[in-house]
Amino acid sequence: MWENGPSRTQHCDNLEELVVIGFQSKKERQVQFVRYVMEEASMALRRVVLIKHGHVEDRGPGEWEMVSQKCTWSDEEKLAVKEQIMEGVCCSMDQVELVLE
Repeated sequence: MWENGPSRTQHCDNLEELVVIGFQSKKERQVQFVRYVMEEASMALRRVVLIKHGHVEDRGPGEWEMVSQKCTWSDEEKLAVKEQIMEGVCCSMDQVELVLE
């Protein structure tokens, strides 16, 4: 999907929440991905959760568990990430809740 740039798909039309585990604002690809999803799902998307530390564990066929490690973002980090994510995104922060964990 990303080799030739993101292609417009219908997969995001009904996406109401996006959770990214292991988000690092210094990785431009991750920032671009979040922006892309926000643009493509802008009508349905209500919440974006960016988790700094954590992982997903396989609990068996079709069973997954999200394991997040509590980590606090400084106020400066929160502001910088919000500005970085929202740069160039059409949807407003009023429409999408951005949660940093």
